[in-house]
Amino acid sequence: MRATWWDIDFVAYQANASLPEAAIVPRNSRMGSEIASCQVGDELEIKLPPGERYFIVSALIDLEGAAQLLRPRPEIRLARFRVADDPEEDVIRGVRAFLENLLITAEAPAAPPVAEAAEIKPTTFDFFWPPDWSKVLLAHEPEAALSTKFFTQTTKQQENAIQAVRGVTVVNGIAGTGKTSIALGRLKFFANFRSGEHLQDYGLDPNDWADFDSSNMIGFVLSPNLIQYLKQTAEDLEMRIKIMDFEEYRNQERQSRRLFGRPFKRSPDRNHDIQQTGRWLRACADIASIRLAGAIEAIQQEPLAKPQTPDGSRVADSRWRELDARLWKSGPLRARIVGLVRRLRNRGDGLTEVRLQGVANILDGAIRLSDTETSALTAVERRAVREAVLNLALRFLRLLNPTELYVNVFNGGSINEVLPAHFEEQLEAAREAAKLTALRLEERLITDDDVVTALCLNALICDQFERDIRDIPYLVTFSDRIGVFIDEYQDFSEQQVLLMGLRAKRKYRQITVAGDGGQRLHASGVTQIANSFPYITEPVRQISLDRNFRQSKWLAQLSNSLRSFTEGGGPCAEEPCGAPLHTYDDEPEYAEFVASKISGLPDTASVVVISPSWETAQAWFDRIGPSLESAFRNPIVSDRARLTERLKTHFTTALDAKGLEFDVAVVPDISEFSDADPIALNGLYVAVSRPRHAILLGCRHSTVGHKVVKQLCHRGDLVQISLFPPQ
Repeated sequence: MRATWWDIDFVAYQANASLPEAAIVPRNSRMGSEIASCQVGDELEIKLPPGERYFIVSALIDLEGAAQLLRPRPEIRLARFRVADDPEEDVIRGVRAFLENLLITAEAPAAPPVAEAAEIKPTTFDFFWPPDWSKVLLAHEPEAALSTKFFTQTTKQQENAIQAVRGVTVVNGIAGTGKTSIALGRLKFFANFRSGEHLQDYGLDPNDWADFDSSNMIGFVLSPNLIQYLKQTAEDLEMRIKIMDFEEYRNQERQSRRLFGRPFKRSPDRNHDIQQTGRWLRACADIASIRLAGAIEAIQQEPLAKPQTPDGSRVADSRWRELDARLWKSGPLRARIVGLVRRLRNRGDGLTEVRLQGVANILDGAIRLSDTETSALTAVERRAVREAVLNLALRFLRLLNPTELYVNVFNGGSINEVLPAHFEEQLEAAREAAKLTALRLEERLITDDDVVTALCLNALICDQFERDIRDIPYLVTFSDRIGVFIDEYQDFSEQQVLLMGLRAKRKYRQITVAGDGGQRLHASGVTQIANSFPYITEPVRQISLDRNFRQSKWLAQLSNSLRSFTEGGGPCAEEPCGAPLHTYDDEPEYAEFVASKISGLPDTASVVVISPSWETAQAWFDRIGPSLESAFRNPIVSDRARLTERLKTHFTTALDAKGLEFDVAVVPDISEFSDADPIALNGLYVAVSRPRHAILLGCRHSTVGHKVVKQLCHRGDLVQISLFPPQ
């Protein structure tokens, strides 16, 4: 919740409310949007009944943890005050107790003066490990949670992302900028239109208010352990959005659409990275289109089969041949099929609407006879012909079986015909990948990546197809959700993003993806997000966020200095932050040092020790764990599913920690993250950007020549502290 002081008035607002008598502004109104994203000193243009007015924001009060506001004793757990001409932000915890204490103090007699203790000025190192934790909001406290702050306290860039009600919005941002929050915020903003208010302000039809049902939205996350975290946030926002991890989604779609049933068996292998790209999907779609065109032509050469029905038996064979010649061998129906075959064979650019996309809907509409086309027939002939055409349509639609289409792409090396057009620079790698896939399919073995590609073909085929056909389970619409969000897109493949994005209905194509190239931890992950949306003609909207809300100023500067070594980073323009780097030779002594630092933290502080691999994580657990156990710090080697458990010291990898935040992070040896591997350096950035309040960095004396260590020490972002100098 936010209160905004203007030069002449006071206004408060809350999400999805409209109570003018209480001076509460609806969040989806233009005024609500301005208030959510304004900063002290901003000039706002607001439409009021007398006309447009201009205001200067002179003060902001951000209220968090508000409770019982409509009851006799309301409470606000945290209030942040920002006023013009004062760079410092004043913070009050427990506003009710603070105000009551002011009243008591005002009524009490003046106390004799007490000499003030000499002020102890903090050192630079204190910014990376606070000496006084009493003023720190720990992760378990409600006012430190994600809650709804991202929806009521935004930046201008975040607000631009939230307000886009149509098309694809890509939210790129450094760690801690609230990328995932903005994805949820955009869906919440969209769902608020169900109130029927302010639709016209955003170019929406007021009669479509029923579209904006949050239960018809879906969000995709990388790992199962993030599902509950985001579900709780959605519930706080009164949203009923469904949230899935990709593995669950893939398995659900494969089973419901009956892909790769018996005799196929699952292979644990992974396909080559090249096979998870949009270009590979285009190549598969090219061949599938050509094979489909040939199969349609083969059926077209056959005579129109007379149906085995009472009406069919009443039509003489000679008359049926006449009907076959007039309605099937020539006429509008044949012309529509010839046109479809021509479009399927058109090379084009692979995934345009004149190729494989929407084929089910085109076939369903083309293989029909209108009343005008059958007007000269008797009632019996009309019924018999329509039954025959219906049987024909079902034959055509069964050609769209994604399992058969995918297998036929590799039969006899078919895909090699189109690979040169798509992989000019990687042709040999593409041909080798196709060869290995063909051999595996001959043995009836499929990988999870095969399933994804086949599902992508099926999703494109079913685009705009909105009916169910008995006994054809793979012809069911994909585009059935009013809004879609995809978290951490950089760790999905291009095909996976495409498959998730196609769930959005064409009416709005409301797709929000959030991510950061500097945090890409999978080699097959997306690097150019626009490649995942070839079926969308409108430009993909890209928004960049660069303000780290998670970390303190000094921790954020340290993260930015590490980001300069990642795929998504550039030169660091900030002043050196001077973070301590603890160098050592004696591992047991260093392990005791780390254990003592962790043991001195508040019991409820969330702590994570991050390494590049499970092997190194286990090794540090073995060294540090016993001392932590004796100090009741509950050390545990945690995968994603356990990292949200409280009152434990987690030992894990950067991959598993990504997307989460902790009060404290320890990176025991940053040189373990290989300086020759871009993905490993991305992992180091992920590790350093996890903590909200404190970080401890270490490095062996023998590896201080590591590229990152050497350059950051030279620049002054890291300052070596030799704990146990070598003898």
